[in-house]
Amino acid sequence: MRTRIVTVLTVVCLLLGVMAAGVMATTDEAARANGGVTRFEVIVVANPETEAYYEWGWTLYEEIRTTDGEHLGLGGGPCFNLSPDSEILEDAVCDLGMRFPDGTITVNGAINLTEWAAGETVMAVTGGTGKFAHVSGEVAIIPAEDFTYSRVIFYLRNAKARY
Repeated sequence: MRTRIVTVLTVVCLLLGVMAAGVMATTDEAARANGGVTRFEVIVVANPETEAYYEWGWTLYEEIRTTDGEHLGLGGGPCFNLSPDSEILEDAVCDLGMRFPDGTITVNGAINLTEWAAGETVMAVTGGTGKFAHVSGEVAIIPAEDFTYSRVIFYLRNAKARY
């Protein structure tokens, strides 16, 4: 169960990276009409072989792809288990970075695994470099029933890169 939960969280983190990277379907005009917010969605499949587990949590290092399988970059970082018992995965905090052709994006947030499994997780897009230098926003993470992938929907402000 622990491996399945961490794999699902890996998918979530990957999805965040891909979305934040700018698989942006909306145009600048549409973003301006939407109050300056760009919305886009991706699907990412987890790779449990890239996960490393520790007493304090786990680390991720994943390839980021578009929904049609195109390589965009790499993402990863640590997720810290907030339970005093390392065997209990209930709440965690993840601090992730994603590298893309036009810059990097950072995502940070708390994850409650029960809420995540129900599709109720939202994390913050906290910044970036290059064409993502001043990006901010939120990302919603919606796992598949079997937790093999997640739908991730980004709502970004100040995004300049387009793929």
